[in-house]
Amino acid sequence: MSKRVYKYYLPLPCSSYDIELPQGFKVLKVAVQHGSPVAWVAVDVSAPMTKVLASTYETGDEISEADEYWGTYVLQESDTVWHVFSEASK
Repeated sequence: MSKRVYKYYLPLPCSSYDIELPQGFKVLKVAVQHGSPVAWVAVDVSAPMTKVLASTYETGDEISEADEYWGTYVLQESDTVWHVFSEASK
């Protein structure tokens, strides 16, 4: 098992999107770097890959109770606060 921290770029705010991640991943932080939303994720590079359905919601949007929280970010040019979640199962 070889664990590493990788950075994954998240699409600018949109409702839902797929991300390929190794099984057993752990999201460490979501933030904005150089104007783009990113997630830093601890991964086992030898684990099989899985598709994860992630979603970005604006404050006040309805979310599923089953969603797993990843983090929150604000783009510099926006007053909107965005919240990233994924399906609970990995």
